[in-house]
Amino acid sequence: MMIRAWAPAVLLLMSCGDKDDTGAAATPAGEPCGEPCVIEDSHQFSYETDLQATNTDAQAEADVCLDWSGFSTDIQGHAVAEDITKIRLVVFGTLTQDEILDGLANDALQQSDVNLYMICEPESGDTDCCLSEFGLAGSYPGIDTYFTEGSGSWMFSFDSEDVDGARTLAFLTPQADSSTTTVDIGNETASLFMDVDLQSSVQALVGAGSDVTVDWSGLTADGLGNELAHEKINLLEVARYDEDLSTLESNFFDLKTMAVDTWSMSVAGETSASLADLEGDTPFEGVDGDHTWLLVLWCTVCENPVPKALVVLGVDE
Repeated sequence: MMIRAWAPAVLLLMSCGDKDDTGAAATPAGEPCGEPCVIEDSHQFSYETDLQATNTDAQAEADVCLDWSGFSTDIQGHAVAEDITKIRLVVFGTLTQDEILDGLANDALQQSDVNLYMICEPESGDTDCCLSEFGLAGSYPGIDTYFTEGSGSWMFSFDSEDVDGARTLAFLTPQADSSTTTVDIGNETASLFMDVDLQSSVQALVGAGSDVTVDWSGLTADGLGNELAHEKINLLEVARYDEDLSTLESNFFDLKTMAVDTWSMSVAGETSASLADLEGDTPFEGVDGDHTWLLVLWCTVCENPVPKALVVLGVDE
C-alpha cells in the first residue's frame, strides 16, 4: 500500500541557467506602453529548459542511504556552502523518469501524478539520509518497506534553507537483484540548462519619473508559454543593472545579486500598481536611458524561483 501525501511546491524545483551568446542586439525594440503602461504578452520574456538527473538501481526493501558528502556545486553552478536542510522524496507511480524531468522543466506535472511525498530534514552538518528517516509531521512510517520493485519512480530533491530552487536531484529504482544500499550524490548527479531570451520581447517604454502605473491584467502567458496564474503573483520588483541583456541572459541564475538597485512592493491580489509605491534602499526616481531595467513579477510562496513575468523597461524620451 502506498501512502498518499502531497506538497505542490515539490514540483516547482526549477531554477535558472545559462544562455549561449547569440550575438543579438543588447536592447530589444521598444514601444511606448501608454499610461497606464499596459503589459502584454509581447513584452514577456521566454525561456526553455533542459533538466537531466541520474538514476541508480538500489536494493529493494532496503534502508538505502543517500550520501552527499562529495557534493560541492549545485545545478545552478553555485558552490554549496550551506547545509542541505531538506530532502524531498516524491514517488511517481506511472511516469517514467524522462516524463518527470520534462514535466518539471515545463511546469506540467499534476497532483494526480504523485503516489507518495515525504521529507528528510538532516541535522546541521549531516551529509547523509536514509529512507527510514523520511516522514511527515514527525511521523516516520518506515518508507524503506515501500521501496519495492515496480513501485514507481523515486525522485529526491535536495534543498538548502534560504536558497531558491533545488540544489540537485536524483532518482532511485528499487531492484530485487541490486546490492546497492548507499548512493553517492555528487556534482554530476543532475544538470540544468536554461535558455533565456530577454531580447526578442518588446521593450516597454515608460514615462520619466516614478509616477508610472503598470497594468498586467492582459498578460496571459508565462515565460514558458503556459497560462499565467495571476492569483499567484504577489510581488513586483524593478531592478537596475549596469550589464546589458546578453550578459543578464548568460547569468540568469544571478539576476538578484547582479542588480545595482532593486525596489519592490506587495501586489497580492492586484493586477496593476503605481511604481511610485516602490520601496528600496534609495527612493525610486524612475527609469533612465543609461542602464538596463527589468520589471519582474514574482510568486514568493512558490518554490519555483523563475519569475512569473519579466519585462524590459526603457524610458519614453
